[in-house]
Order: sequence, then C-alpha cells, then structure tokens
Amino acid sequence: MYNILISFNVVVPLIMWMLVGLFARKVLKADDSWIEKTNNIMFKTFFPVMLFYNMVTSDITQITTKIVPLIIFCLGGVLVTFAVLMFIVPRLHDSNPVRGAMVQATVRSNTALFGIPMTLAVYGEGHIAIIVILIATVVPLFNIISVFCLEYFRGEDVNWTRMLGNIAKNPLILSLIAGAITNILLTMTGASIPEPIMKGLSAMGNATMPLAFMVLGAGLSMSSAIVNRYKLTWIILVKLVISPILWVGLAIFLGFRDQYLAAVLCIFAPPTAVSAYTMAQAMESDAKLSNEAIVFTSSFAIVTIFFWVLILQNLGLL
Repeated sequence: MYNILISFNVVVPLIMWMLVGLFARKVLKADDSWIEKTNNIMFKTFFPVMLFYNMVTSDITQITTKIVPLIIFCLGGVLVTFAVLMFIVPRLHDSNPVRGAMVQATVRSNTALFGIPMTLAVYGEGHIAIIVILIATVVPLFNIISVFCLEYFRGEDVNWTRMLGNIAKNPLILSLIAGAITNILLTMTGASIPEPIMKGLSAMGNATMPLAFMVLGAGLSMSSAIVNRYKLTWIILVKLVISPILWVGLAIFLGFRDQYLAAVLCIFAPPTAVSAYTMAQAMESDAKLSNEAIVFTSSFAIVTIFFWVLILQNLGLL
C-alpha cells in the first residue's frame, strides 16, 4: 500500500495540472499561440530557475564515483537507441520529414519535466543532485543527435559550429552549470544565499511543473492525431515500454539501485521532450507529428511511470 501511495504521489499532481490545461483550452479558449508563447517563457525563465535552485539546494556529498559509470551507461544507451532507430525507422516510412520526426520523438526524453518531480516524490528535496547532474550531461547529447537526425533526413550537412554554439547558450545547461558552481562555492566557504532570494527562487521553481503540465494539457487534441495514429502508437510503445524495459532491465542487471536506478528511469522512461516540436518546425521535419508525439507520450507516460515506480518499489530496487 505504501508503494502505491508513492506512485500516486508521482502521477496525481501531473494529472491534475494537465486537466487544468485541458479546461483552459476548452473553456477559456487558450489557443496554439498562447501555448507556444508560454512554452518559450518556460524554457527561457522558469525551467532554468528551477534547475538552478535544485542544483544549489542539492546535497553534493551524496555524489560518489558511481555516478561516472552511470553517466557512461546513460550516454551509451541513448547512442545505441539512436543508432537502432536510424536503422529501423527508414525501413518503416518513405517520407524523410516523418522519419526525422519519429526518430527524434522516440529518442529524445523530457527528463527535466518528468524526472525531477518523480525523484522528488520518491526521495524528497535535497536528494536530486544525481538526476540534475545527469540532465546536464544527457541533454546536450539529445540536442546533438536531434540536430544530426533532422539535418540528415533533410538532406543537408550538419553545421557543427552553430549546433555547439546553441548548446553552449542553452538556458538549461547554463543554469545547471551556474547552480553547480554556486553549490560548490557555498559548500567551500560556508556562506549562504540570503533567504528572501531563496524564497523567490523556490516560488518560481515550484510554479514550473504546474505551468508546464498545464500547457501540455492545453495541447491535447484527439481529433488531430487520427491521421497519425499508427505512427503515434509505434512511438508510444517504443518510447514508453520497450526502451525502458531494455535499459532499466540492463541497469538492474549491472547493479544500479536506488537513486542511481531512478536516474536511469528518468532518462529512458519519460515522454518526448517539448523542444522536439520547435526543432522539427525549424528544420523542415514533420512538426505536426512531433507535437502529437509530445502530447500523447506525455499523457500515456503518466500511466507507465506510475507502474514503473510501483514495480521497482515493490521489488525493493528504488
């Protein structure tokens, strides 16, 4: 019963926030323009503040040398998944825009949006340094392979200089680096950030998840996905079921447990990253399919993550 309550603690708030977004769409007439603008605001302000605050308040003493093989495992898993998808997807569809959208939607995870609340629900505040550091290392790889994939199927060469420049300017990466440096300096000097500032950062960080899931809920539209139902079914099954089974299972076999196993789950079990739509749109891929993949994998992930947490908790692995 206790493990079921923990699983509910993970998913019930997410469902509530998405329902508020659906209400905003249906009753308050929140349109696509509002969704796009709000996503942009979250990416450039709310998410960076949340990640900075979580990094600053995390207990860095919990990090051990075991995080190195964890990072290698996750980076390797993402690369292997990407390579397999680049081989399989072109044999399933003839359209290059569809190919690029499917590969990106299947490999690119919304780790920050789903991983942090899941870790907080299971372990509490001050115990998410591992997942935050993993986000800092895996998110750049997601960006790199996404650009490569979309440029490849667009038939153009990858502009590595521009891509690396964009990664270096990514607000999420910059906020994580700033948070890590601040944490180290505060730990070494024994100083602290003034309480009013911390309260402001905390309040803004706490608003991030409700707002993000409200936007996801506002984007729900069953009718728009009918045409792409088979592609979406494939993406959902591979993204939320097959990939987590393979990589979490291998992580268990290799001995990862507790927060380290939770970190693996946060990389391979979340839905498609919200930024997949923006990138697909900018690089002449199938933006509509990308947007539908984000919305529907996010909806189904609430169910799959519930069962992942419940099963792993019952087995005593988390």
